[in-house]
Amino acid sequence: MNLEQQIDLARSFAQYHFVDKGLVVDLSIHNKDDGNPHAHLYTTTRRLLGDQFDRLKARDLMPKVRNGFLIPEEEHIWNEKYRSFQDSYFKSQGLSLTVDPNHLITRRHEGRVNEKQEDHYKKQENKIRHDLAVDIALNDPESLLNMLGSQHAVFNEHVVATTILRYTDSQADFQRAMTRVLGHRDCVALGVGADGRETYTTRSNYVREATMADQASALLVNRSHGVSEAVLEKVKSGYTLSEEQSSALSHIALGGDVSVLVGRAGTGKSYLMKAACEAWEKEGFSVSGVAVSGIAAKSLSSETGIASSTLFRFKQNHLYSKDQERHSLTSKSIVVLDEAGMVNANDMAVVVDLVKSSGAKLVLVGDPDQLQPIGIGAPLRALASRVGYASMETYAVNVIWVIVWPVSRYPKTMLNLRWITMRVEMRFILSKILLIIEKRLMVH
Repeated sequence: MNLEQQIDLARSFAQYHFVDKGLVVDLSIHNKDDGNPHAHLYTTTRRLLGDQFDRLKARDLMPKVRNGFLIPEEEHIWNEKYRSFQDSYFKSQGLSLTVDPNHLITRRHEGRVNEKQEDHYKKQENKIRHDLAVDIALNDPESLLNMLGSQHAVFNEHVVATTILRYTDSQADFQRAMTRVLGHRDCVALGVGADGRETYTTRSNYVREATMADQASALLVNRSHGVSEAVLEKVKSGYTLSEEQSSALSHIALGGDVSVLVGRAGTGKSYLMKAACEAWEKEGFSVSGVAVSGIAAKSLSSETGIASSTLFRFKQNHLYSKDQERHSLTSKSIVVLDEAGMVNANDMAVVVDLVKSSGAKLVLVGDPDQLQPIGIGAPLRALASRVGYASMETYAVNVIWVIVWPVSRYPKTMLNLRWITMRVEMRFILSKILLIIEKRLMVH
């Protein structure tokens, strides 16, 4: 990558993860042609609202810190976020690049440490980390598989070889380590992949995804949260729904205890979910929303009337809260998971299990244009193919027609205008160009 692309990548990452969510970012890129180009991002802890900062900290975006340092789990999350973002950027730019998995044991950034300062504590610590990684690669295939499984839902021989090659000095050591890893009982062969290479997964990943698939199938055949036809038709009469929206609403309101709705931004998913929430509540169900980001959770709440929280808060309330009874799901609960395409396999498995064990209903709402999950797997795609889904491809565009005329009985020196506004909803097929027309008619 050239410097211009490096700057664009760093800016895009900062824009997506921080600036678009209201934070201010100071970005610096260091590239001294030493093979270690890197970026430093300094962010505000409060959102910028107009010309002043919010009085509350953006805690939904703040990483977990202990004694001034990121805790290991949080560091791994942000490594995954940047790795995933880089791969998406490379693909969008037509670059034949992918980010190799990190070291088995992540090394510390040495910063301004001089190459000759071999006794510097950072260099000493990195040497210890490297020696530990060598020991894992050569003698601990189970730990190596666990690390690979935390980074990849499915991997091939090339990924394993790239990881091991970094820590072996001879062909014999390399072949021995490869044989021990690929022949381990926790390494599950999946057959030849699309690239012609043998693909594998870990036993824990395989069991988790198989369990999630079985639970989803069980939810699909259970129809304990259906809305009556009479109630649904009455709710529909209060909304201006297109045929596509009406069909999607019927799919999630009348179907089993798991439903999937897929559509890009602007296709009217929020408007549809507002109608769905009304229908469920008329039948006595309690509806709660969940989203990956705090901004999306607030948007889901404000646009649909569904009380929502972040996925992190949802897991905290239902798995770790001392007052779990107050937060517990019941057979009268309906959980709407927005941004479902950005949820990784581990988190999706937790949500599906909680819903299944409590007898609740799960509605997954996804956008195919969103980034891939931070973490392993693409569970929304797998679940949609297993249980079916409603797709929305038609944009719903609000066009405002404004009719204005001056009120003659007021002095001409005063700009007194009476406005009559009529809201017209127009829809255009995805493949067509969207046109927004504003007409102003002046009646004299």
